[in-house]
Order: sequence, then structure tokens, then C-alpha cells
Amino acid sequence: MGTYDFTAEEYEARNWCHKQNIWITPVAKNNKEWYIEVRVNDDLRMSPGTYFKDDIWKKCFEFYLYYYNKLNK
Repeated sequence: MGTYDFTAEEYEARNWCHKQNIWITPVAKNNKEWYIEVRVNDDLRMSPGTYFKDDIWKKCFEFYLYYYNKLNK
């Protein structure tokens, strides 16, 4: 997988999500593409599409930010 320099806001969102039992994980389809697994408590979902190494971590943090902004009220 590629690398990604997350922002302070993305880091905060990830930590908040983990404390709420929300996990965003890359899952390899092959050596070039990854799905994104989203686990909220016991509910597990997989992204319908795949992402390449240059996009996978950015997309994971987009999911963290989505849940953080939606649920952190």
C-alpha cells in the first residue's frame, strides 16, 4: 500500500471512531487493489469498489471523517 500523511483533524477523527468501536480497514483484493471494510460495532460492510495504493489511505480517512462528523454531536 502507498503512504498517506494524515492531518490532525483526520487523526482526531480516527481516534474518536476507534473509541466508538468504528473501524475502517483496507482489505486486499490482489497486490494492486484494496476494498475498504467498515465495521461499526458488529455491523460489517465492504466497499463495493476497490482503491489503488495511492488512494486507499486517503479514502480510509475520508470514511473516518464521515463517521466523526455524522455521529460526534
